[in-house]
Amino acid sequence: MKKRKHILGLLLIVAMLLSLLPYQRAEAAAKKYLVISYDDGNYWGYHDMVERTSDGALMIPAKKFADNFWLEYKNLGNGNFTLTDKETGATCTYQRGAKEYSYTKYFFASLSKRQNNTAKYAPMLSNKTNMIHCSAVSPLFYCKYFSASTATEYKAKGYSGVLLYSKYPLSDSDLPPISYIENAEELGLIEKEDIKDPSENDTDDKKEPTLGEIIDSNLDALKTYIMTYGGTNKNGDKIINYYYRDVLPDGDVSESACAIALNESNGEMTFIYRNTLDNVESAITFILNPTNSATKTTVNCVLADMEYGLGFSANSQMYIASYNEEDLYFVKEQSIYMTDDTINKLANINLKLAINLLNIMLYDKIGLTLPDIGFLLYE
Repeated sequence: MKKRKHILGLLLIVAMLLSLLPYQRAEAAAKKYLVISYDDGNYWGYHDMVERTSDGALMIPAKKFADNFWLEYKNLGNGNFTLTDKETGATCTYQRGAKEYSYTKYFFASLSKRQNNTAKYAPMLSNKTNMIHCSAVSPLFYCKYFSASTATEYKAKGYSGVLLYSKYPLSDSDLPPISYIENAEELGLIEKEDIKDPSENDTDDKKEPTLGEIIDSNLDALKTYIMTYGGTNKNGDKIINYYYRDVLPDGDVSESACAIALNESNGEMTFIYRNTLDNVESAITFILNPTNSATKTTVNCVLADMEYGLGFSANSQMYIASYNEEDLYFVKEQSIYMTDDTINKLANINLKLAINLLNIMLYDKIGLTLPDIGFLLYE
């Protein structure tokens, strides 16, 4: 009898242990991911911000992401919520269960544009938290995923992958060493004595990119965008276009268009601007990425007044890095009943309008601004 009781006791213990096995296996097999933000030269890491669904989607909690990435989260009710950039006001609006979401960006207080995007996976509710796919914040942040096979240093720490977010375009080489993460010790990724000052790293270690390297990277991102989404003009160049129409206080309509054409053979990007107001047509052209060390480019301006038979063509030299909307001096090439003073006044007005529209186009198309591509003094 006692023997039978002992056997029953052992069976109960074994059953209890067996009941724990599935939980332990699930924990051992659970995948964990690290989220890293890059801003102003600093990397920060975040635990417990990624939930992997049964079909492999990497979802992030919208509010927690907003709290750590300088965004404002707003729950609108009925499964609708928004993420807003606190600095620019740009806003993404989501709805649970719908892959489609809207993105509204603001150029001025009275000028905004809304576009519709499609996420890979629809937002969902998990533990009473609105979750979005990791790439669904792409209008607000660039996102790059690194698998364990690529992020080997992080794999050794038990991570199945790393998500890197930045305001700057990202490439496969942008994953930082763990020692670069500001809160690596707090996250338990590294011991205090192992933390290195990046300035003391070996020459083979990843270094902070220089301003020139950042600008080059942004120009490369613009080229990639043009190659991916641009059409082809009659010269065989890839080209992207942008249009703007404005009704002036006096009722006149000003119609503007600009484009960037990429010459694939030499990598040059030519900016083209055209404006029509009443019977006056004007145009501005210049190379966006001159190869000379002074980043000097030739600005060409042409204007024709079809009603009065007036017009001119002129050019000037612009130093991209130092251009701040101060008037340039335009040299007359041809003129029909126009003085040098008038030519310079009209040419500089058109150049400022062109530069402003270029800034709007860059932000609208790829999220960049003029300083990002080398116009360092432009505000």
